[in-house]
Amino acid sequence: MPGPVYYKKYRQIIMDTSGLSNRLTNYGIHVDDLSRLRVLDEAAGNHAHDLRDTCHDFVTDVGHLAEIADGFLDVVDAVGNEVTREKVKAIGARNRLQTIAKEREAQMTQLSALIKEKQLARERLSTEHASLLRVQTEQNDFIDQFVLRK
Repeated sequence: MPGPVYYKKYRQIIMDTSGLSNRLTNYGIHVDDLSRLRVLDEAAGNHAHDLRDTCHDFVTDVGHLAEIADGFLDVVDAVGNEVTREKVKAIGARNRLQTIAKEREAQMTQLSALIKEKQLARERLSTEHASLLRVQTEQNDFIDQFVLRK
């Protein structure tokens, strides 16, 4: 019956392990529940795992924050581009209005010159008409005198 002998040996080894565990703890080596050797005690190991999980969550959250920040920057860039387009449109509209104002001023100047020219022509024609009426009156008088003399 080799089974019970080996069982007794393992039982004795397991029992001796608890004493060995205490001695190893003095040197900073710990034995966990599964009889594995650890450099850290169980509390520090659990704390390290918790810290690792917390760090992983933090890195994930920072990644989400970076995505949100990238989205925000994209929105800000889009709004900035829209503002720039509207600014260019406004500058173009202002320039067109200034050009239209200058064109109207030039047109007003041309029309004023044309009005003065037409007024001078009217005065000249009016004077010529008055002169022609005088000539006609003189000629009618001459004709009347000529007819009366005959």
